[in-house]
Amino acid sequence: MGIRTRIKSLPIYLYIIFAVVVFVNVYLLVCHEPWRDEAQAWLIARDVKISDLFLVLSQEGHPLLWYAVLFPFARLGIPYIALNIISSLLVDTALFFLLLFAPFRSITKAVLAVSPMFVYFVSVISRSYSLCALLVILIAAVYHDRSRHSVLYGFLIALLFQTHMLMVGMAFILWYVWLLSFLKSRKINKGSGESSKSSIVGLLLPFLSIVLLVAEFSGIFTSVALSKSIVSEKPILLAVFGIIAALFLALIAALVLNKRSSAFVYLNETIIGAMTVAWQIAVFFVYRHMTSRWITIVYAIVFIVWIILDIKKETPNKDASFLKRLSCPMALNIYLILFIVGYTIVTHGYSLAIKDIQSAYSDSKNAAEFINEQISSDSIIVCNSEESCNALVPYLDGRTIYSPFSERELSFVNRDARCLHSMSYTQFVDTCRRMFPDEKSIYCVFSRETALTDVPEDLFDYVKMLYQSRFDSTIYKEEYSVFILDLK
Repeated sequence: MGIRTRIKSLPIYLYIIFAVVVFVNVYLLVCHEPWRDEAQAWLIARDVKISDLFLVLSQEGHPLLWYAVLFPFARLGIPYIALNIISSLLVDTALFFLLLFAPFRSITKAVLAVSPMFVYFVSVISRSYSLCALLVILIAAVYHDRSRHSVLYGFLIALLFQTHMLMVGMAFILWYVWLLSFLKSRKINKGSGESSKSSIVGLLLPFLSIVLLVAEFSGIFTSVALSKSIVSEKPILLAVFGIIAALFLALIAALVLNKRSSAFVYLNETIIGAMTVAWQIAVFFVYRHMTSRWITIVYAIVFIVWIILDIKKETPNKDASFLKRLSCPMALNIYLILFIVGYTIVTHGYSLAIKDIQSAYSDSKNAAEFINEQISSDSIIVCNSEESCNALVPYLDGRTIYSPFSERELSFVNRDARCLHSMSYTQFVDTCRRMFPDEKSIYCVFSRETALTDVPEDLFDYVKMLYQSRFDSTIYKEEYSVFILDLK
């Protein structure tokens, strides 16, 4: 079925739901203030030297693609809100393709459309999950025609490798199952011809992406972000990956078996689903503070149900066995709806969006606007934390914040363990004196989450306070004070 036919045959109420979702995301986007994680990606795209790119990616623990998407917009000086607009456009495009190409019932599509998969979390909070959503849906749409569109299929998998570490497992198993299937069919058919050549090119693209990924993460073990996030008990880490390795080998053994039995009709799809979810659970198990990232499990489940329904189109007759009735297309749609509803309830899917409307996600925008309006462009401004204060930088108009920790202009945070460190308040003041020997006083942006130790409890009593966020007024505790710091 062609795209025009699909567009005409789509029920009108799905177009209405699509328009409502787009409108809601635009409204939430206007309400949202980007926080430090969003600012970090924008600042890397804007300020990183190309020669330092791989080093920075190693410290970040995130692949290249999201930064590459932001690169032209950030470098050309496009307004900062473009960051969230890009994310929203990617997710809206993903939803449109799902409505057009997914083999789900209309009610299932409607439930998915209004779920956290497409509303707010992935769309408005601008991170690489928006790319994950789009690529997973595009790969699902191409999956059963991969032999005819092998270069496109391989290219999409190669891009998926470059989105997020949570998606690396899915990208790898998609590629590896495809590779084994190709080698098997090539052996049977004495592989030759254009289709074989295009398949080789398609298979080569994800392999090159894997090589690039290894290069990007070559210095990851010196990253502060890694040391803060990974569970410290090495036996847990080894156990998790040991179990995955054993499961992987068992599944590969099953894959190379002759699939004559009807029980193995969905063998490839089962392997892809099992390994995708196993990888993601392993990452959640190894990393701390990953509960908000369970949205990638939703991607995986939607993908697997999609590619199975593309094969399983028959409706069971009256004499069908109970097992066949439980696995018919209608049942799979019901399971998917129940999963999405359960996920939304368990993760409080809309509560964060409501909070974002009611209060600020971060006070970085307000603090930066105060600096732009009240502090002259030639003034010296320092910060008490690179990680918390970088959220102000994209908003600044001709003003510069300096970091006494790295003794440089504040931009994206260098997460190298040798560079990102804490210091005492006394060291902080002494460093400021050394950096600016001719200044008697300077401005200080003081975030609630500080990298300083031994900060005097009465500090705010004897400094000249110029700006102060209301305590507990933001969702992510990104609150700031601006005051004059005496260097005499």
